[in-house]
Amino acid sequence: MLSFFFVIHRLLRHRRVTASTLLGAITAYLFIPLSFYYAFLVVDGLTSAPFFGSPRPGPEFMFFSLTTVTTLGYGDLVPLNNFGELLATTEALLGQLYLVVVVALIVGLMASGWQNARPSRTDQ
Repeated sequence: MLSFFFVIHRLLRHRRVTASTLLGAITAYLFIPLSFYYAFLVVDGLTSAPFFGSPRPGPEFMFFSLTTVTTLGYGDLVPLNNFGELLATTEALLGQLYLVVVVALIVGLMASGWQNARPSRTDQ
């Protein structure tokens, strides 16, 4: 999770959009489901009943985390305890907030870059 904040910190220092900016944004976004994947595994390990109602291997948790962060949610996997539901809802909200903020940041940086690249009227 610390890596997520490091990547975000670096992204906020960018003043123009480059390939590094886009790759950093994608990397930070993928840290969200990775972090929640481990959180779901911990919850599953700490509770007596299986997280999804029947024993599932680890890859099912990654599938669930990726479909949750994107708010796609096929509905085939559903957490059966309150803490699991809270984690899934938190992941979906964080994923959407991240996208809104990062897309706004990138669009703002691109717009300022385009405006700075345009010749001013006094240059003509």
